[in-house]
Amino acid sequence: RGPIVTQLLDQFITGTNWGSLDYLIIDMPPGTGDIQLTLTQKLNITAAVIVTTPQELSYVDVQLGIEMFDSVNVPCIAVVENMAYLELEKSTITKKPKFDYSPLRGAFAEKLKEAGVDASATNDLAA
Repeated sequence: RGPIVTQLLDQFITGTNWGSLDYLIIDMPPGTGDIQLTLTQKLNITAAVIVTTPQELSYVDVQLGIEMFDSVNVPCIAVVENMAYLELEKSTITKKPKFDYSPLRGAFAEKLKEAGVDASATNDLAA
């Protein structure tokens, strides 16, 4: 599957007349596989912005993505948390959200700082 997708990606990149671009934003699935590595090899990527959701597994993917981009000298300049203001259904017993993401976000913000990604610009991640 990897070689076929890589071949299609190469055709898409080289066979399209992009003209003069200031930015090319590519939405990729989570992971650190063939597509991400092929893009960093074929294109002159100057920075990465990673989008995540407030779940522990998603944060693990972000860490792996940051490490992968670091390994190919592409700085991760931002992490955007999609659904950051999602209001969770409250428990009928405790009247509190069924899951509090605050501790998870605080720990994730620390990991971003360790990776050299500034999390202070985002209210929720800068816990």
